Amino acid sequence: ESGGPSGSGGTGKDAASGAPPKSRGASAPAASAVSPLEEGAGEVATRAKKNHPVYRASLLSWITYQFMQPLINLGSRKTLQPADCFPVCEEDSAEFLGDILGRAWDEELAKRPDDPSFLLAMLRSVARLNFKYGLAGLLQACARVAQTQFLAALLRWFVDDEAGNASASAGYLYGTGLILCGLIMMLTHHQFFFGGWRCGMQMRTAATAMIYKKAVSLRLGHDFTTGEVTNIASNDIERFQLFGSFMHFLWIGPIECTAIIVLLWHQVGAASLAGVVAVLLLIPLQTWFSKRFASIRRHTALLTDERVKLTNQVVSGSRIVKMYAWEQPYADLIKGARRAEYQYILKSSMYRGANAAIFFCSSTVIGFLVFSVFYWATDDLLTAEIVFTTLSLFNNLQLMATN
Repeated sequence: ESGGPSGSGGTGKDAASGAPPKSRGASAPAASAVSPLEEGAGEVATRAKKNHPVYRASLLSWITYQFMQPLINLGSRKTLQPADCFPVCEEDSAEFLGDILGRAWDEELAKRPDDPSFLLAMLRSVARLNFKYGLAGLLQACARVAQTQFLAALLRWFVDDEAGNASASAGYLYGTGLILCGLIMMLTHHQFFFGGWRCGMQMRTAATAMIYKKAVSLRLGHDFTTGEVTNIASNDIERFQLFGSFMHFLWIGPIECTAIIVLLWHQVGAASLAGVVAVLLLIPLQTWFSKRFASIRRHTALLTDERVKLTNQVVSGSRIVKMYAWEQPYADLIKGARRAEYQYILKSSMYRGANAAIFFCSSTVIGFLVFSVFYWATDDLLTAEIVFTTLSLFNNLQLMATN
């Protein structure tokens, strides 16, 4: 072996890289990828994340959010500081979420290199963490349907009580069931939507972590500007927040709709088909509204990207703008971009208002159709039990199918 430029017995590659020369008689120990100091800091951070009171909370404390009471009491006595707040949970940290989403994305690329799906990778990695909250949504749906049956039984009991054929214990039983269903709905509703919003937050955090990893690895000369990356991380990723909140309705909805249709057939017979058909006719209308919202959203995103890019250029070249007194021309350009973006936002608001108006008016129309068919097609008497129970069931069906 020839000596390196430094005169040592190592190779020129060792000297060029600045590494210490290797001994001929013994091999150098392998360098640790993580230093003991960094490893110790990571363990401390992990213990801090797992020290969150939610991990020590009982079932009752978890359902009622009682584990937050010490922090609320502290906030009532003084202004909260960052040191007073709980550490971030392990499954809510960007490091943890980014890692599991990165591994799922690598698996997706390996399985389908030609057409990978980021949504499937997100569902397999992050969304599965909160499946237990979907069970709370299913329990809420069951309580919502059962409440209509307790209401029907209670109204029937009042009719029998006037005739002297009802027992007091049955009335108390139906009333207790009605109250318990409301209590179950109240408890599971908040748990369900808390889990949904938490799942959406985790999706957004994981996607932001992936964007950050991609942004720091981009080479010079890429086409993305800082404004575009910021817009993706702040606006486009917000869609994951809404998706996480309502994704469980994709499987809860069909189960609840099937149970409601069966109960409606038992309640008003073939007349229920008129209302079911009316609800089904609303689904294509909702699909059309969804497509319009998606189209408007795409145009709005493009215009937002253009506005953010233009604003970023003005801020970056502010000295040149001031030097040549180009403030007014650039202000007019930004105003024009904002005006075009505003037009699409206004159009989206108008469609949203029309959609909400149709939703609230359709319940009255559906009830009128069902009871008209029931009155003319059958000889049965239209009682308060039938009216209130049918309207409650159709409200739930419309909520699941169209909203």
